[in-house]
Amino acid sequence: EGIGLDAINDSFLLESSVYRVLKKYCGQRPYYVHLLELFLQTAYQTELGQMLDLITAPISKVDLSHFSEERYKAIVKYKTAFYSFYLPVAAAMYMVGIDSKEEHENAKAILLEMGEYFQIQVGALLPPPPRLCAAQQLWG
Repeated sequence: EGIGLDAINDSFLLESSVYRVLKKYCGQRPYYVHLLELFLQTAYQTELGQMLDLITAPISKVDLSHFSEERYKAIVKYKTAFYSFYLPVAAAMYMVGIDSKEEHENAKAILLEMGEYFQIQVGALLPPPPRLCAAQQLWG
């Protein structure tokens, strides 16, 4: 009992630690604000994906009428693809000075597709392609 509240507080501590580490190691860098916004946006998108997953398929009551291919793709995009695929590449892009919106949007489009493909492989219990698996091991 009481673990639920402790876990919620722990999650806040973990997330705030990310921003402290970013500030400590990148606070004086020209890309700091970009990284900060990227991590904040990714946390928000991941939380949206988790919420969408929970309301689509609550553990206590399975109701497949809430489920669709479009909903599945949204869950995958927001719950997994942003932080697993886009975040590390976008962070590296900012750190080497690639900060144009167009280049980030192009990278995001490709990386979110890769994230969706990877998650479908995992969801179907198929082994991921070796190159994609190696990429996820680097970032995950």
